[in-house]
Amino acid sequence: MADDGVIRQGEEVRGVTRRVRRVGIGIALGWSVMIVLSLQWTLSQHKDHLLRMAGVWAETANLQYKLWSSLHGVKNGRSDGNVPAAGATARASPPAATPYTLFNPAYQSEQILAMLQQGREMRGHVTSLNPTNPDNRPDAWEEQALRAFETGRKEFREVTLLDGQEYYRLMRPLYAEPPCLQCHGDQVSGEGAVRGGISVAVPLSLLRREEMRFTELFLAHGGLWLIGLLGIGAGARSLGTGATRLADANAVLQQEQAAQQVLNRQLEQAQQQLLQSEKMAAIGQLAAGVAHEINNPAGYVLSNLATLQRYMEGILALLDAYAQGEEDMQHNPARLAEIAALKQRLDLDYLRQDVIDLLRESSEGMHKVRRIVQDLKDFSHVDASEWQWADLHANIESTLNVVWNELKYRVEVVKGFGTVPPLFCIPSQINQVIMNLLTNAIQAIPDRGVITIRTGSSTDEAWFEVSDTGGGIAPEHLHHLFEPFFTTKPVGKGTGLGLSLSFGIVQKHGGRIEVDSTPGQGATFRVWLPLDGGGEAPVPPPR
Repeated sequence: MADDGVIRQGEEVRGVTRRVRRVGIGIALGWSVMIVLSLQWTLSQHKDHLLRMAGVWAETANLQYKLWSSLHGVKNGRSDGNVPAAGATARASPPAATPYTLFNPAYQSEQILAMLQQGREMRGHVTSLNPTNPDNRPDAWEEQALRAFETGRKEFREVTLLDGQEYYRLMRPLYAEPPCLQCHGDQVSGEGAVRGGISVAVPLSLLRREEMRFTELFLAHGGLWLIGLLGIGAGARSLGTGATRLADANAVLQQEQAAQQVLNRQLEQAQQQLLQSEKMAAIGQLAAGVAHEINNPAGYVLSNLATLQRYMEGILALLDAYAQGEEDMQHNPARLAEIAALKQRLDLDYLRQDVIDLLRESSEGMHKVRRIVQDLKDFSHVDASEWQWADLHANIESTLNVVWNELKYRVEVVKGFGTVPPLFCIPSQINQVIMNLLTNAIQAIPDRGVITIRTGSSTDEAWFEVSDTGGGIAPEHLHHLFEPFFTTKPVGKGTGLGLSLSFGIVQKHGGRIEVDSTPGQGATFRVWLPLDGGGEAPVPPPR
């Protein structure tokens, strides 16, 4: 059995360890997935942020053209004359009253690019598929954008290589307006046609420092992931250790519970042996009285049988005489006289009546012997030591018969029996309680007194009480009455186990004992017992 317990304990510990390991692996996988998703989301957001920054820079460059025009008084190709002379070229005067100054787009681009490139490595270019200035020829990417504009596209942006470096390039179209036609009318098909485009290139090298953020993000997420794994591992190890310790503690607790159960069984066996010893001691004390009670009916039964034997001898002699003189009875008056004398000597009429009385008394005596033996048997309950339905009054009566020899000479017994339904109990143990209470009551009365036995019941309980007119119990002793080996009796008068055993029996039946005592006025012990044996009853009581 011990080996089986050790094997079960080892299996439980291994099972707990496996479960903790699975939980730890699951948490680690979940943590890893969460870190990966977080990194992907962060990288995606950062990349979008970089592209938005590049786009903003490109659009800022585009807006610089408008800013230049605003600073030089240019509005829809018309100038107020503030354009520097180095950048102006007068070709014709328009018919309108307002003077026009036609400016060179290349000069304009140079000034705007100078504005753009302050603190930045940005590039700008005004270009056309049919440029007047060869320096304004488009590169391959710009040519692709210009041709896209001719198909109706409003904007062209892309990350491309320019002189071996990555640039974010943005290009928007320039449309021919009426003032533009004065100088470039031979280059476009008419008003609203695509004249060319403004190209702006933002070097991504300006944004490379942002790439460090990617490394930092990788390192941060990697470090966080490692720290999380270490924490999960430490937590799983701690949890596994705690679970193992808990399993070990549970195993130890189970072993202690098993040992406790063994001790409880041994204690119960010892209590049963002690109960039996107390019962045998009580029976030993009652043996003399019981012997006297049995000896009396046995004595007069034997005396009656001896007398009956003499009577029967005379009757048989008379019958023999009748048989011998039956034939000559009519012719032998002397024989008749002899028979008459024999009848007178035997007193046949008295003998007839006395034989009947002897037989009746003998029957009563033997019935009394049988009742005493039955009461002793009921008290010990040799053939009934299990839970069963019992009559509480019958138990009290049988116990009274057992102790009657102790009672009849100096104690008057008063009974006040109420209505008590059948009680589910162990009858022999209830008899032991009654016996102990009666014995204590008898011993508490010094000379002569009264013992009152009452019974009654409530909805789910039955009770009986034993009251005496003895000396009572001192208040300081009341709390020690049910302690084993506690007694106030002289040496040799008791073991101090009667009330302790009674208390254990009543507790086993789910009941309680109440004590009421006034020194000098006696004591009352009331025992309450649940009708169903404290839930032990398997079936309703018999009716």
